[in-house]
Amino acid sequence: MLANTDLYSEVSPILKKKNMRIEKVSLRDVKTGDQIAVKGNIANLHPSLVAVTAIVGETYLHHGIYDKETSTVIEFHGDNKANAVPKKRDFTEFFAGHTELYRVVYEEGEECFPVEETMKRAENAVKTQRSWAPYHLITNNCESFATYIKTGKQVSKQVLAALINLLENMVFAATVVVGSFVAAAGSFQSGSK
Repeated sequence: MLANTDLYSEVSPILKKKNMRIEKVSLRDVKTGDQIAVKGNIANLHPSLVAVTAIVGETYLHHGIYDKETSTVIEFHGDNKANAVPKKRDFTEFFAGHTELYRVVYEEGEECFPVEETMKRAENAVKTQRSWAPYHLITNNCESFATYIKTGKQVSKQVLAALINLLENMVFAATVVVGSFVAAAGSFQSGSK
């Protein structure tokens, strides 16, 4: 469950050191410059990303930067991933079809830009949207965009968590295969004596 938890630290101790957590909030609690998120559905992603379902589950979080004065969200968005660019949309469009809103909370030690600088960076991203690199699941997605606007670091903890989970599963599978091979080789050797 995402509410009031450090969503990503449960996946790996490496991510626990990243000083960021997700908390369930109501719109009245969100301030200008906050990094917010809603649950996305992997079924809405490109068919080539179906394999991601096994790694991250049925949902992911879609991120943006909130502007309370205009009730808008600046996000990396498009009709499809191929045409995603930094855009400003009305909060009601961002939240449409969702029932829960989340805020990314940066803990002590994580440097974030002041609100004015965050909003200046977000507005500038919209003005220069065509200069942004195209969407890439690992290196340039909605979370890495919002995190970059807020902190200057272009990173997606969801992607890191999924990659670490994938690597851990691969190591486990390799261990099972090697262990089975060693056991089979031992049985073969003892049977040939």
